[in-house]
Amino acid sequence: MSSGVPQMIIPASYTCIPMNPCTVENCKGVCKIQLGECCIPRYM
Repeated sequence: MSSGVPQMIIPASYTCIPMNPCTVENCKGVCKIQLGECCIPRYM
């Protein structure tokens, strides 16, 4: 059950925006580096 990088489950309450590269400095949420996306909670 180890097929490379584990997929992070992003709740539906999160909004993902394109961000490449995604770093902790410019993303105040969850970085999905493989997809080049920054996912942040909608209430923030």
